[in-house]
Amino acid sequence: MRQWWGDWSEWRRELAAAVALGLFLGVIGPFGTFSNGGGLTLRIAYWVGILVVGVLLFGLGTRAALAIGQRWRQPMWFVLPVAIALLSLPMSLITSAAVLALWPNVRFYMRPFDWYAQALVMGSPLVGAAIWSRRLLSPKAPPAPVSKDVRSGAVLLDRLPPRLGRRLVCLQMEDHYVRVHTAEGSELILMPLKAAATEVGAVDGMQVHRSWWVARDAVVAAVPVGRGLKLRLINGVEAPVSRSAVAQLRARGWLATGERDASLPDPDLPA
Repeated sequence: MRQWWGDWSEWRRELAAAVALGLFLGVIGPFGTFSNGGGLTLRIAYWVGILVVGVLLFGLGTRAALAIGQRWRQPMWFVLPVAIALLSLPMSLITSAAVLALWPNVRFYMRPFDWYAQALVMGSPLVGAAIWSRRLLSPKAPPAPVSKDVRSGAVLLDRLPPRLGRRLVCLQMEDHYVRVHTAEGSELILMPLKAAATEVGAVDGMQVHRSWWVARDAVVAAVPVGRGLKLRLINGVEAPVSRSAVAQLRARGWLATGERDASLPDPDLPA
C-alpha cells in the first residue's frame, strides 16, 4: 500500500538529482560561494550536502502537507506554497549554520531575511520539479484483463494483492487514486473513481458521495452526523452521503423512511 511519505523509487530519483545538481552548483559556485574561498572540493561538499538535506526536509514536509491537505480537502495550489514558505525557515537556519561554519566572513554581509529568501528561491523550483517528476513517472494503472468476467467484479478485485480477499466494501477517491477497501484492508490504485466503479460488475452498490462508492452488503448502519448522514461499514469506515444520494438510497431500500430527509443540506456542501 502506498503511504504518504512515498516510495523508495521516488526518493532514489530525487536524492540522485540532488547529488547531481550539487556537483554542478559546486563547480559554478552560485550565491557567492565561488568567491568565498576554500576551493572546488569544499564547494561541492557544501552544495551536495545542502541539497541532500533540502530534499529530505522539503520532500518529507511537502508530502506530509499534501496528505493533510487532502484530508482537509484543500487544493494543492494552496497547500504547496504554504508548506514551502514554512519549510524555508528551518532550511534557512541549516544553510546559514553550514555557511558560517565554512566561511565565517559571510556573516558581515548576510542578514536573516537573506538566508530565508535564498532557501525560498532554491526550495520552490526544486519542489515543483519533484512534484512534476512524481506525476510524470508514476506507475500507470494496469489495463483491465479482458479475459475476466466483469459481471463478477473480478476485474477490480484482481488488481489487489491476495491478502485483501474478495469481499469489496467501498471505494474512496484520494486525489488521482482510488483506495479500494475490502473486509481485510485497503489498497491504493491509480485510476479515477468512476472507472473503478465500472469494474465492480454485479457487486450491489452505488456512489453515495462524489468521493465514495459503497457496497450494499457492507453497510452496518446509517449514522446521522450533524445535518448530514454517514454509512457505517463492516470495516469501521464511515462513508459520507451526499444530499442527492439520500433519496436514491431510500428508494433502493438502504434507509428506513425516517432516517434522514433528502431536503437536508449536503454534508460536503457549505450551509
